[in-house]
Amino acid sequence: MPSCADEIIPRLWLGDMQAAESLNFLHDKKISHVLSLINVPITVPSDAIKHIRVNIRDQPGEDLLLHVEGILAFLDDGLDPAKEGGVLVHCAMGVSRSSSAVIAYIMYKEKCPLMTALKKVVEIRPQTCPNTGFMEQLKLFEAMGCQCDPANSLFKQHRLSHLAEDIHSREEIPKDLVASDPASSTPGASRDNALYKCRKCRRALFCQSSVIGHENTKGLWNFGWHKDKGQRSKFSSGEQGSIRCTSVFVEPVSWMESFLMNVLEGKISCPKCDSRLGSFNWSGAQCSCGVWMTPAFQIHLNRVDHMVPVP
Repeated sequence: MPSCADEIIPRLWLGDMQAAESLNFLHDKKISHVLSLINVPITVPSDAIKHIRVNIRDQPGEDLLLHVEGILAFLDDGLDPAKEGGVLVHCAMGVSRSSSAVIAYIMYKEKCPLMTALKKVVEIRPQTCPNTGFMEQLKLFEAMGCQCDPANSLFKQHRLSHLAEDIHSREEIPKDLVASDPASSTPGASRDNALYKCRKCRRALFCQSSVIGHENTKGLWNFGWHKDKGQRSKFSSGEQGSIRCTSVFVEPVSWMESFLMNVLEGKISCPKCDSRLGSFNWSGAQCSCGVWMTPAFQIHLNRVDHMVPVP
């Protein structure tokens, strides 16, 4: 039988569907765990082997990071030094989905950059080629320190961007992606967390922890529609100057839920006095510094006050 899997690191095999369905291969390599990243049913020919299937297609728009925490835990269990046996990670061809999972595991275990882990896998399995969407998610995984922290603003934005793709068919936003309303929180809950309040009526709107940060690196020259031609030519000539963000982007807050669903875009108003605070767009919006955020829950800084708690 031609080689259908390769040993990337000791006891960790990367292969195709043929390997997962071959009892001879599984016995010869002493495989104790099989991880299937595939969107079709599959039966591993041995009840003694632990098997999980991640239902995911080889499409750039698929959310790989949503499954990474479970993938890493399963591989850690199979590769436990106290245990014997090996782990097979496979998809249909052993090229994109399964290789992405193995690359993520190497990054996680060795705390190495994406390109280092990718090179290590390609040297052993040359056909390795994660699709463009998976590569972008692995870059994000690297930026998060090779872990998926639900509280990380980058991870929240990633999950919200995937949620945006089918917002018309959803009835609600997952609760872990919705921040609590600071106005209805337990007194003192926001003591160590700076608040943003409506400038008009002083109603608490959201906490600093709900702000999704971004790098202010691009500048006004990205705005082809900017009316101030003199200002635009100044920046495009290479004089960057100081560009201040005029808005903050936040995760959805519970008081926003009533108007966010089944609508692509709209305004965000204070729940108490109804004054305009900003806007939302599930397809994304651009900050004044030029960075594009998808989706965008954008609050204009001139409509709110940033209240820093007193020690």
